[in-house]
Order: sequence, then C-alpha cells, then structure tokens
Amino acid sequence: MNTNDLNQYSVNRQSGFTMVELMIVLIILGVLSSIAVPTYFEHVRESRRADATANISRVLGQQELFYGNNGSNYASSASQLGYASGSLPANTFDTEEGHYRIAMQDCAGGAIDDTDECIRLVATALSGSQTKDANCQTFVIDSYGARSSTKSGGSSSSGCWN
Repeated sequence: MNTNDLNQYSVNRQSGFTMVELMIVLIILGVLSSIAVPTYFEHVRESRRADATANISRVLGQQELFYGNNGSNYASSASQLGYASGSLPANTFDTEEGHYRIAMQDCAGGAIDDTDECIRLVATALSGSQTKDANCQTFVIDSYGARSSTKSGGSSSSGCWN
C-alpha cells in the first residue's frame, strides 16, 4: 500500500443528517400536517354541501315541471322524477354522490298527495365526513323558495346555502 491509499482510509468523511436535524424536520412536518389535513377535510365538506344544495334545487325544479305538466300535482315518489329509491321509502332517494339523502314531503312534513300546494325537500347528510359536518347537517327548500339548514343538534344554522 502506498501513502495515498492510507490517506484515503484515514480521512473521516461524514455524510447524512444528524438526529437533531431529522427531528426538526419531523416536527415541522407534523405542524404543517396538523394544519393542512383539517383544512382539507373542511374544504371537502364544503364542496359536498354545494352538491347537496345543487341536487335539491334541481329536484325542486323537476317537481315544478312535473306540477305544471300533471294537472297541478307534485310527484309523490322518486321514480316519477327518474330517481331510484331502492329499499328506501318511495319519496326518498340518495344523491348520485351518496353523501346526502333527499326526502320529498308536503310542507307540513307528511306524504305528498293531490291536494298539496306546497312541497318541501330535505337533504340529510349520510356518509363519512359529511356526518361530522356539525354546522350543516340538513338542507331544506320548499316550493315557495324558502331555504333553511340545521346543525347536527337540530338548531337552525346560517351560511350553509352560500
């Protein structure tokens, strides 16, 4: 062996990160994720709220069209509007996305019949994170255009239709 070979082995080369540097990076990632993940889920819940309001507004429009075409009677079952209720009651169906269940009622909360002059549509949160949306659990709209929403405890909520 010559001296160049010995120098190559005796040089103390350090590479990589220290434990302190790694811990600092992990702490920073933890703080960022604790902020980002809840914000992401709140954004998802808000976009699903928009789906709920769009769905029941669309169904209300279909009900008004049905009313005009069928001698001043509202559709009493989901199938009359082209929705499959499956094993649910005839006046109830799930949205295409599956996050809300829409119920069609008369404005007093009962079944729709030939004498009703007012109907009400209620969209209720169904699945996953939507059921954790404490501020906007249900959306209600009636044929007079009145809109409301309720929190998970049943009390009135504002800002859900925005």
